[in-house]
Amino acid sequence: EYLPFKDESFDNVIITATLDHVNSPSQVFEESYRVLKDKGQMLLSVAIGEWGVSKGKIFSILTNGFNRLLKGELISLTKGVFRRLFVHAEPDLFFSLDEIIHLFRRFSGLEIKDYDSCLKFFKAKKQTTSKSEV
Repeated sequence: EYLPFKDESFDNVIITATLDHVNSPSQVFEESYRVLKDKGQMLLSVAIGEWGVSKGKIFSILTNGFNRLLKGELISLTKGVFRRLFVHAEPDLFFSLDEIIHLFRRFSGLEIKDYDSCLKFFKAKKQTTSKSEV
C-alpha cells in the first residue's frame, strides 16, 4: 500500500514483526526506501520461528536488539547462524535468509547487518545518490 508521505520524509523507518503479515513484502521495501531521506536508516526485525518464547521474552529481545543496533554494535550477516535458527520452523511460515537479502539487495546503496536471536534484526542505510545517477 502507498504510504501517504512525501518522498524522502524520514530519517529512520522501523519495520518490526510485519513482513509475514503483508501481501507484498517487496512493496513494503519500495515504499520504505521511497520515504527515507538520503543516508536514512531502515531497521527491520523478522520472526524466525522460536515458538516456545514468551511475549515478555520477545519484548526483551526486541528492546535489546534495537538498542544494540542503535549503539552500532553490529554483527556481520552469516548464513550459518541464520539457518541454524530455522531448524524447528515451518519453512513456509518464515522468510529464508536469501529472501530477506533479495528484498534488501534490490535497492542499491543499502548495507545489511544483523543480530543473532530468536528475532533477526537488519539495519540498512540509504546512501546519497547524485541527481545525475537518477
